[in-house]
Amino acid sequence: MKNIPLINRFKKEISIAVLLLVSTLFIVYIINNPSIIESIKMASLFSIFAIFIIYSIFLFANFLLIKVSTLPFIKNPDNTELFLVTIYSTLVNFFGPLQSGPGYRAIYFKSKHGIKIAQYAKITLLYYMFFMAFSVLMLFIGTVYIFPLLLCAIIIGVILYKKGMFLGFNIGIVSKISLLAIVQLFLGVILFFSELYFIGAHPSLESSISYTGAANLSIIVGITPGAIGIREAFLVLSQSLHGISNSQIIAANILDRSVYFLFLIVLFLLSSGLHIKQRLGSKKSAPTDQKVIIP
Repeated sequence: MKNIPLINRFKKEISIAVLLLVSTLFIVYIINNPSIIESIKMASLFSIFAIFIIYSIFLFANFLLIKVSTLPFIKNPDNTELFLVTIYSTLVNFFGPLQSGPGYRAIYFKSKHGIKIAQYAKITLLYYMFFMAFSVLMLFIGTVYIFPLLLCAIIIGVILYKKGMFLGFNIGIVSKISLLAIVQLFLGVILFFSELYFIGAHPSLESSISYTGAANLSIIVGITPGAIGIREAFLVLSQSLHGISNSQIIAANILDRSVYFLFLIVLFLLSSGLHIKQRLGSKKSAPTDQKVIIP
């Protein structure tokens, strides 16, 4: 017990404390900047529906990512099972501490399909390597730093490819995971551009890309549910790069969080109606000849 880091022993308490602190700061900021409320009022029912649809497409992209992530281990993954895992892990990822979705999937696939946690962790790490690397490039788009960063990324990518050091996975799986990371980043740009537009801001494409990169990097320290407050802090601190004002950041994120919470409620009702937890818990392990485990 003594060897467990304090952040792990008290991560729930830390998460709640940070969430309360951030909520208090938000309320104080909104009281002192009433124009934020007016910006939120500009959002129509169409904007809520549009954001909801984008999040639905995100869910499908996550389903594809989970499917590709299981291909090196499971010969014929069941699409229905993977879609149920996608829904449940999305809920766990938001409400669980420290972005718990990948951890839930690793434990689930180990118990149901015999995939070693370390092996699934490797392919998850591969995805996050691409996701974070692309996000850094997006953050600095339009600055003098983008060219040396892009050059470094290309050189590192070529070296890894030549030496076959993509954590032991073949180039086909690596290509699919990198492509899905790009698709998710593209959806992120559409999402954040739309939210900013709906609250009355008119960001350029360049600003939207940089804004998305900053929002994505907040996952690194997402100790609150959905990285609430953490993402907003990253966006405020990187304001000089994307040029979106603090008031616009707060208004857009209130809109985003509200619609996403509605989206999660729909997922929760869907998961309850389909009895996803029970169905996943009772599913039998795949036969041995269906598994393709990387040594």
